[in-house]
Amino acid sequence: IDSLTSQGQQVIRITVQPGSDAPYALDDNKFYVRDDTETSLAVRDEIVQLVERRLQRETAVHPVTSSIHSPTLIEPIQETAVAPPQTTPAPAAKTFEPPTTGVEIIKSEKRKGVTYHTVHDLRNGNLIKNVTRKSARKLWHYAITQVEDNPPQERKIKWQGNIALLHKRKKGDNTWYDLAVRDGSDIHYYFGVSDSGLNDDWLALIEQIDK
Repeated sequence: IDSLTSQGQQVIRITVQPGSDAPYALDDNKFYVRDDTETSLAVRDEIVQLVERRLQRETAVHPVTSSIHSPTLIEPIQETAVAPPQTTPAPAAKTFEPPTTGVEIIKSEKRKGVTYHTVHDLRNGNLIKNVTRKSARKLWHYAITQVEDNPPQERKIKWQGNIALLHKRKKGDNTWYDLAVRDGSDIHYYFGVSDSGLNDDWLALIEQIDK
C-alpha cells in the first residue's frame, strides 16, 4: 500500500500480489489474466509466459544440482599491471522508469494488407506478438488505433527535458495519459497510462502541465 497525488488529490494505491498457484484456469482449459482493472482470456504468448514464470519459480525453489565434479582450477600467476591514468567519467543522463500501466507498441509490420503489432503490456510486462486491430483487447486496441490512425509526430512534441505528455483524456473520474520519453536516439511511446501507473517523475510532469 502506498499513496500518490493525482490532480491535487491524495490517492491510496493497493497492489495485490499474484498467488503462488499460477497459471489460473477455469473449466481446466480457460486461462485468464488480470491487467489493472481488466480480466481477459489469455492469448497464446501470455499462456507461454505464465508457464515459463511458473517453471522459473519452481527452479528457484528446487535448484537442479549436478553430480559431475568441477575440475580443479589452477590459478594463473598474478602479474603486476600499471594502472591507467584515472579519468572522471561524464555524468550519466537521467533515466526515466516506464509507467506501470498502459501499453507500448514495440514493433509493427504489414503482411498481406494487415498490420501486425508486438504489444508490450506495461501492467504485467508481457510481450504479445501478432496483435491486430481486430484481435486487440480494449487497451491494446486503443494503442494500436493511435499508432495506425494518429501516430505521434516528433516535431510537434512539447518536451519537458526528456519526457512529454502527448494526450490526456477523461471519462468520469478516470484519467488516462499518452506519454513519451527520449532514450538516446530512441523514443518510447506509452498509451493509456492511468494515474496508478505514474511514478514521481511522471506525476511531476502532469502537475507542471496542469498548472
